[in-house]
Amino acid sequence: MKTITLKVDDNFFEELNRLVKECRTTKTEFIKEAIREYKNKMEKEKLRKIMHNASLKVRKDIKKVTNDFDSCVGDGL
Repeated sequence: MKTITLKVDDNFFEELNRLVKECRTTKTEFIKEAIREYKNKMEKEKLRKIMHNASLKVRKDIKKVTNDFDSCVGDGL
């Protein structure tokens, strides 16, 4: 196992101690879980951006198809 040293100010340290006590866990477990949660949040945000960009592309493609269809509606087909 590896060790990470983290320097924080007194307020942060006190807040961490309060949260750890409230959650009935250790500082190590609390920080590890916080990192896991942050990683998940980053992955979800990345996926959200990919889906948003895909949605914009699909909207653009659908608009073109709709315009093409609308332009040929009067062709007597």
